[in-house]
Amino acid sequence: MAKYKSLLLPHRWVSAGRVRKCYHSAKHELHKGDSVLEVKVGIGWQGYCRPCGEDMIRAAIEQLNRELSFARESCEVDPGARSHLRGGHDARLDPPRPPRA
Repeated sequence: MAKYKSLLLPHRWVSAGRVRKCYHSAKHELHKGDSVLEVKVGIGWQGYCRPCGEDMIRAAIEQLNRELSFARESCEVDPGARSHLRGGHDARLDPPRPPRA
């Protein structure tokens, strides 16, 4: 079975190697040795200070929880009948077909 695709951007926590600015707010200065959340964007990495990084993670968790709630509410499928998660097909999830002429 194939792996699920991740909804998260590649990221990592690293220790700052030099003095630099937080990518979210230039007022936040990162000093050598500070914890930095780096997020891969394109071919480079953008660094965020710890408070901004923690806020980003909290916001992402809230957004994913909203998406999960929406998915659970929009699919009115019997919780006991989750054959579509085991690789089977659940016809109740298909869009309605037009009547035959």
